[in-house]
Amino acid sequence: MGVVVAALVAAYGALVLGEYEMAHGVTPLFSGALFGLAVAEVLVVVGRSPAPATAAAGGFLAFGGMTLAVVLSTSREVRFAGPEAWIGVAIATAVAWVWIRSAARLGRRSRRGT
Repeated sequence: MGVVVAALVAAYGALVLGEYEMAHGVTPLFSGALFGLAVAEVLVVVGRSPAPATAAAGGFLAFGGMTLAVVLSTSREVRFAGPEAWIGVAIATAVAWVWIRSAARLGRRSRRGT
């Protein structure tokens, strides 16, 4: 259930971000971090399973969503996307994975009573 909801969030987020300039500047860098965080948080809250497979799914969904946002932002002319856009995609992927894995560590620690 969490993966389905996160996929919907990633698709909607890609449509929204695709309306903005995502090809150059710092916008794709910051939006990549926030996009990865949003997808990961949905997976953790709705899915309630911060397992390694969930982290992989979160990274994949963040990667796909940000890539779609870059494609839409450049009117499907990805050759016009600068390196900042692709770094933003990588940031989204990494942030989603790290956020979900850190939720797994925090969850184990809280169950032990520490």
